[in-house]
Amino acid sequence: MATAAPALAAARASDAQRAALIASSAWRITRPLRVATGLLRGEPGYRDRLRRALGGSPPPQPGAAEPLALAAPSSAEVPALPGGPTPASTLIARSLPGRMVSFPDPGQPRRLTMVTDSISAGSLFGGVGTAAILAALLAKRQDMALRIVTRQSPPEPRNFGTILAAQGIRYDGNIEFLHAGAGGEGHALPMGDNDLLLTTSWWTTWAARNVAPPQRILYLLQEDERMFYPVGDEQLRCQEVMQDESLRFIVNTQALHDHLVQQGMRGVIAGGMAFEPAFPDSIYHAAERPAEGRRRFFFYARPHHARNLFLRGLEAVTAAIERGVLRPEDWEFHFVGANLPPLLLPGNVQPQVAQNLPWTEYAALVRSIDVGLSLMQTPHPSYPPLDLAASGAVVVTNRCGPKVSLEQYSRNILCVEPTVEGLVQGLAEAVALAADAPRRQANYAAGRINRDWEAAFAPVLDRLAAG
Repeated sequence: MATAAPALAAARASDAQRAALIASSAWRITRPLRVATGLLRGEPGYRDRLRRALGGSPPPQPGAAEPLALAAPSSAEVPALPGGPTPASTLIARSLPGRMVSFPDPGQPRRLTMVTDSISAGSLFGGVGTAAILAALLAKRQDMALRIVTRQSPPEPRNFGTILAAQGIRYDGNIEFLHAGAGGEGHALPMGDNDLLLTTSWWTTWAARNVAPPQRILYLLQEDERMFYPVGDEQLRCQEVMQDESLRFIVNTQALHDHLVQQGMRGVIAGGMAFEPAFPDSIYHAAERPAEGRRRFFFYARPHHARNLFLRGLEAVTAAIERGVLRPEDWEFHFVGANLPPLLLPGNVQPQVAQNLPWTEYAALVRSIDVGLSLMQTPHPSYPPLDLAASGAVVVTNRCGPKVSLEQYSRNILCVEPTVEGLVQGLAEAVALAADAPRRQANYAAGRINRDWEAAFAPVLDRLAAG
């Protein structure tokens, strides 16, 4: 038995060596197919290895085409066998926003390309709708062709036309739609020498810098996007984009522009211009409400968007019901947002839930509201408080940093501390104001909410036209 053990161990070692050899051979045999597949999918790890295999060339300069030749990586760069360590460059590439891929397209008419995540029906509220309006007005003003590029989902062209029509924007030109997916799916982007890109977030701006010089990128900045993240890599990269002095920034509201300047965002300081959003009275206007019956309460509820303070808002609504501020016999409760679970409020109240409404249905609901609660834990006022006030409602929102009052828009917007006590007190004041028809109407009539998108963007368009 003593002599059998070494022989058994040797046999096992030989088996392990054979298995390793087979695995290694299989990996080498299938390597060209895997490399070709990875390159066709646009996977960053394979593209980076290809560049190094071709002589250590750096990533392409903005506007340059990706190399199209296929080559196997060197033996030193063969990916680890399953279960082995992940190359650091692969991990980094997987963790960053997907890069855009382009190729030169000389001789084409000058284009404006709007880059956004999605133009699906549920994505058109607020910021994406604003970007669509700016894109149409800028393309028309500078006589450029217009192209819409989506990164997260294929474009739905009908939705783009719907938002322009709803907002009273006429655009008669042809619009090209492309999907250039963040994961490599979709199309590479044809780019002319003078094309402009209108980006809609720090991550689309980050991706756009791979296909165009920063001087040809217009970054529509509609929030302090650093506040979307905890302290870490994403916040750092977001800040680096906002510090880029070679970009041009179009900032949604003067208040947000001033906040970012105070925060030392050098890009906004060097190349920032502000505008105030518009709420056309063809959509946002005070509708006749029945003299009798229950009034309507609106809560902007988005559990998966931390900045909207869903739980704090829910605490405030619950406390307001329990304290008799919002009595169930007097109020209908409408929770509007996305990803809402079924809820039961005190007094056996089950709110009516509206999720991902089409724009026209959302606007119709807003016109029927008496009192709203909409929270945003950032310096931007956000759109729902302005939607509601522009439609004759009284709305409570929260203070945050320099956002201490929104009376410059309407005295029917009550800005309070985001404590439960502060919010409940704000709701009590809103209920009283909503019931005081003469004062509510006077505040509505005296409001200074912009009603015309062409007037809202005129200073920005003039400045861009001047170069």
